[in-house]
Formats: sequence, C-alpha cells, structure tokens
Amino acid sequence: MKRKTGEGILLILLLVLLAFPPTLGSAKDRDFPKKPIRFIVPYAAGSGNDIQTRGLTPYLEKYIGGRIVIENRPGADGRLGMNEAWKSPPDGYTIINAGMPTPLINEKLFPVNYRTKEFTHLYAWSQDNICLVVNAEVFKSTQEFLREGRQRTLAGGISGIGSVSQIAGLSLADAADFKQVNWVPFKGGAETMTNLA
Repeated sequence: MKRKTGEGILLILLLVLLAFPPTLGSAKDRDFPKKPIRFIVPYAAGSGNDIQTRGLTPYLEKYIGGRIVIENRPGADGRLGMNEAWKSPPDGYTIINAGMPTPLINEKLFPVNYRTKEFTHLYAWSQDNICLVVNAEVFKSTQEFLREGRQRTLAGGISGIGSVSQIAGLSLADAADFKQVNWVPFKGGAETMTNLA
C-alpha cells in the first residue's frame, strides 16, 4: 500500500510537469508564489482528505518552490471548508481538497454560499471507496450485523447529514430491510472511528 501511494504521487507530479512545464508562462507567472498558499481541508485532522493532503503537500511545495499551509476547516460534511474557500480571493493562494461528489450533493441539499461549477478544478489525485466498519466486540460477522439491523435500531456514524457516507448507509439499510438507523454526524472519518462503539 505504501509503495503504491508513493508511485501514485510520483505519477501525479510527472503528469503535472508534462502538462505545465516550469519553463512556460510569463515572468510574472514564474514569480508565483510570493506568499504561502493556504490549502483548506474541509474535514478534521486525521481524516482521509487530511492524510491525502499532508502526503501530497511536500511534493507540491518542492514543485512550486513555495510554502503551503494546511488549514483544517471541519464541519457540516465539508460545507464550512467549501464556504471558506469560496469567500477567499480568486488569486491562486487558496486551494481546497474537495472530494466529489460531496460538494455537489451539499449544494443541492443545503443552503451554501458556493457554486461548485465556479471553482477551478486543478487535479483529481485519488479515488475514495466507502466501506462499512463495525465494532468487532459487538458484531462478529456481516450476517450477525445484518440480522441485528433487522431486529433493532442501530446507530450509524457519518460525516454529515446528506453526506455520501449517509447515502451509502441509507442504501444499505433499505436493501437489508433494517428496522431503523439513528445517524450520528461527525466532523470526519477519524472522529467517526474514534467513537465507534
């Protein structure tokens, strides 16, 4: 896993170098950045987005020849961070790790200040898969978990109401004919895992 991640980052950097060779652009462009770049992570420290961003940042700093400051803005399934990025000046000094389709879903379901289509997409460097994790002390098998879900109310940790994780959970609960799930929103996957009981 570690080797694949390193190879993936190197491939991304190679593609960026091929797409935007350092010799292209005006003298003004080559002077960028003149100050640190703010990299907003719309989830808590230790979340998947945070780990991705922290792994990629040293390579980006080396490539651009400047400093990048990571700023976690967790809450509301990424809406707080997206709104923060939206209100920043569009000068290239604020970027955000916004994993799709979450910002689009949030834009359709909740009042937000941003419009996803008006952000400039830079690069997609990862693919996230959703998985179900349960406390091994409570459920010993998938069959036991599914049986319990049909017989009693369960609690489900999610990254926010209307989030991709909740939509996946709702789909599972519906397909498995669960009695009821009480959804508990957290600021990110790391906090959800810590509270797994």
